[in-house]
Amino acid sequence: MEAKSPEHLTKGKKLLFTILLLAFSILLTEMGLQVCYRVTTGQWLWQWWAMPIYESDDFRVYRVKSKLDYLHKTSEYTARYYTNAQGFRTGREQNAISVQKPLNTYRIMYLGPSFTFGWGVDYEQAYAYLISKGLHVPNKRIEDINVGTPAQPINYQLAWLKKQGYQYDPDLIVQTIYSDCCMNITMDGTLPEDVAYVKAGYLYTPPPQNMRQATHRIIRRYRRYSAILYFGWRLYVALASGEETSGTGDELYEKPSIPDGCSPALILKDYRSYHQFVKSTLNKEIPIVFIYVPLAYVVRPADIIRVKHQGNHKKPLMERARTKKVQQLLNRNGIHFLDLTESLVQADRKTRMYNLYDIHFTTAGNQVATDTATPIIQKVIDSSFIGEK
Repeated sequence: MEAKSPEHLTKGKKLLFTILLLAFSILLTEMGLQVCYRVTTGQWLWQWWAMPIYESDDFRVYRVKSKLDYLHKTSEYTARYYTNAQGFRTGREQNAISVQKPLNTYRIMYLGPSFTFGWGVDYEQAYAYLISKGLHVPNKRIEDINVGTPAQPINYQLAWLKKQGYQYDPDLIVQTIYSDCCMNITMDGTLPEDVAYVKAGYLYTPPPQNMRQATHRIIRRYRRYSAILYFGWRLYVALASGEETSGTGDELYEKPSIPDGCSPALILKDYRSYHQFVKSTLNKEIPIVFIYVPLAYVVRPADIIRVKHQGNHKKPLMERARTKKVQQLLNRNGIHFLDLTESLVQADRKTRMYNLYDIHFTTAGNQVATDTATPIIQKVIDSSFIGEK
């Protein structure tokens, strides 16, 4: 076997040294930026999303911890999360909800993901709290039950409603639907085989089934928690979007024709099945209001830089047109569906409705959702009392 020349060995060592030096430089930069984020916000970057606020639940797989008192700080907001003994989000008092409903009480149950929970704001600034505060029912006090749970699908909470939640005897359900108004919301009483799980308070997605999924998970975690990518992205956003405040979407697309991306028959079937499920579960018919929260870049198209590199984003104006059609279809058929998009678009021209680096509502966004939804929900309540008479 021919021996390698000293020159070849020297080149190999140089290459190895260069790789090691580059890796060390990246590691040192990552650590420095992580410390920088910690100093400026008071929490580590990974605590932005990975928070030990969950516990297992026998009926809906997981829920927010009971008696939670957690401070959530990022570069954009500071919020404190409180829950009561049942894991429902509350204010600082953490009052429990009695299973037996008092006679003088009108109960509104809020179901949905992190927007319902009020991610990024104190409870008194979340639209679930503010909507209830702005409603009135003759001779009754309004009590809100916030079942909102970050990252939890609709089916999980309906399974809980069927097995336990029905005992609270709600008078009205407000269901938040995020991102896709045409999603399948049919409830069949079952949960998927592979479900998320809780460990030491943290929520984990189902274990990867193959090497491809495992690799994808590692890349996703690095992309989410890397300080180099975070600060690099902030720089890119500053350079790419500048001071863009328009919410019209005209800067990206010409106005499209009304799309028919959803089957009207399927949409009606799904939303009616939701109503039927609630009716059979509670043994009575109660009003249900669906609140639709669009993706941030549908409201402010400049924010599409968050997902543009993935190549699977929706076109903002087409999405607006689609949800408008869905709202018209459902409302014509007696289903209360409230699309927040237009109200958010108009308000976003003055101030941000969504955080720039976080996908959730700002305080202003929660207020616009409240101002839009409250009068409509009040009409639904008033109509239900007229119907009883």
